[in-house]
Formats: sequence, structure tokens, C-alpha cells
Amino acid sequence: MRPPLSHALAPTLALVPAPSLHERWFVSDEGLPTRWDQLFAGPTLAAVGTAVVVLGVVWLLWLLRGRRPILPGPMDLGASPERLALLLGWVPLLLAVHTAVPLFVSGVNGQLFTPNLGLAQPADAFVGLLEIGIGLLLFYGAFSRYAALALAGTWLLGLFLFGPVRLIEQTIFLGIAAFFFIAGRGPIAVDRVFGPWAGARERLLGLAVPLLRAGTGISLVWLAFTEKLLNLPLAARFLREYPDVNFLPALGIDAGTEAFVGMAGTVELTVGLLVLSGMFTRAVIVFLWLPFNLSLAYFGWRELVGHLPIYAAMAILLLWGQGGPRMLEALRAGLLPMAEKPVGGRGEAAHRSS
Repeated sequence: MRPPLSHALAPTLALVPAPSLHERWFVSDEGLPTRWDQLFAGPTLAAVGTAVVVLGVVWLLWLLRGRRPILPGPMDLGASPERLALLLGWVPLLLAVHTAVPLFVSGVNGQLFTPNLGLAQPADAFVGLLEIGIGLLLFYGAFSRYAALALAGTWLLGLFLFGPVRLIEQTIFLGIAAFFFIAGRGPIAVDRVFGPWAGARERLLGLAVPLLRAGTGISLVWLAFTEKLLNLPLAARFLREYPDVNFLPALGIDAGTEAFVGMAGTVELTVGLLVLSGMFTRAVIVFLWLPFNLSLAYFGWRELVGHLPIYAAMAILLLWGQGGPRMLEALRAGLLPMAEKPVGGRGEAAHRSS
């Protein structure tokens, strides 16, 4: 049962609705395939055109500001390089925990990554065990690079089980896999026992966060098409089940389902392209946080668990911003192994000398 607060939150939630709503998590898409024949239809072209225009305006503003961000980063707010390095050293742990929890839940429930990718027997047992194993390795930070390869392999396995349309929606997991393969699991991990081979790949380190950003942005862009712009019947089914999400009637606007879905798809497409572009990243992430958090009161635990990976990606992108040499150097310093101390210290050495 939806909480009573949902009626109060729904209009606010829907002001920026699209990025936070995954229709297939809550309603079945049986008999409602993605309509690729609508790719060049008027409403889809209008949505794409609007997104491109917004992207162009943002690009001009980006150039006029000399590629400077709107919102300040940690160092602009007074963080020293040492403290920033310490903070960025926790980034892999943050991402690992936020990825492991949905992997555990999906593995136990016989799903691949998300609720709409339900597995049949015996694949559910095999894939579920794989997901739980990957989650444990990431959670404890043991053999993280192999866990990253296994996560990417699980995504590829999903291509054969569900087809490319469903799996491209989950490219955020490819971005996460790329991040861990390059950056490792950071200083707070079992991998530290194994020495430098389990740590970050320094020559590729500059790609770790951009690849995570790319995986996140592609997921948003693809979902804009497959759950909204190219699948109006699915969105209509979702709105029949959750009518409060459409806030337009509450504002006295007599617009139908098609208009609302078109607006939602346009917002999601635009935001996804902005995430991919890397322009004003912190401002885009702050905008995204509103719908992703407000939707929790309306959709509950399934929404929370399913969105944990993107919550982590958003937090990392908020810290990282547009990146740059100072951020990269801080990340490199934060991922370096902690200083090793000899077991036993001076007392043991003195005991041996005596």
C-alpha cells in the first residue's frame, strides 16, 4: 500500500519526474514491446529536438563561463589536497556498498540487476549465485578487479538472456565495472593485503570516473526511449496504476497521458545527455537528486534498493565535477596503499637484538 503522504508528494515529485521512474519495476510490460517504428514520429523528434536545443544552450553557457562550473567543488570550498585525497579514497567503498546491496537482493530474488529482469529456473540459481558472489567480493574489497570483470561478464550474459534493449538500460553496471577494474577498491579493502597488483591502474586512472559517468548517462538516455518516448502504452499502464504521478491535472492543466509522457521522456533524455556531456556536472546532479529522493516516499523499498548504484554514481560525480588535474592527483593519492608498518614494531626488534 502506498503511504498517505504520496498524494502530497506526487505533484512535487512530478515537477522533474522522468529520471526517477522505472515503469517496468512496478508494472508488467507484457505485450508492450518498444515501438522502434515511432523513432522518427513527430513526438519523438520533438523530444529529441528539445533535448538538443537545451544541450546547445548549455554548451554556449559552458563556453561563455570559460568551462568553469556553476557550483563549487571541495577545493573551492576550502578542502586541502590532503583532505580531498582522503575523501576520494573512500569513493570505491561507497560505490561498492551501493552496488553490493542490489546485487544481494537481485540474487536472492532470482533477478538480474533489477526487478523487471526476472530469471527462470535454472538460470536464476546460477546467476543469483554469481550476483551474490560479486557483491561479496566488492563489499569486502577482495579480488575487486576480478569482481569487476565478472560484473561486466554478467551484463554480457544478460544480453543473451534478455536481449540488448533491456541490458542497455543497465549500462550503469558496465560503468561501475570499468571503475573498479581501473581504480580498484581503494585503501579500505582486503585487496591491500595482496600488494600493488590489486591497486589502481595509474595510467588509466583518469578514465575511471568518466566511464562511470558514461554508463550512468547512457542508462538515462536509453530509458527515456524504451520506457517513455517509444513505449507510450507502457507509460499509460504505469499511470493507470499510479495516477498521482501525473501532476498536471492537480495544477489545472488539461493535458492527456501522451503529453505528460512526452514531457517526462524529454526531461530524462535531456538530463541523460547532460550527464554524458560532462558540462556543469554538479548542477545536473543536484537537479537529479530531487526526483530520485522524493520518489522514495511514493514507491518504497524497491525504488530505494534499485537506485542505490545511481545514488553512489551521483555522489561521486558531485565530488568529481568536471575532473581536472587537481582532482585526478587527489584521487591517485587517495587510492595509494596506506603506509605499511613492521609487525611487532620496535619492541619486537629490541627483543630480537637482546
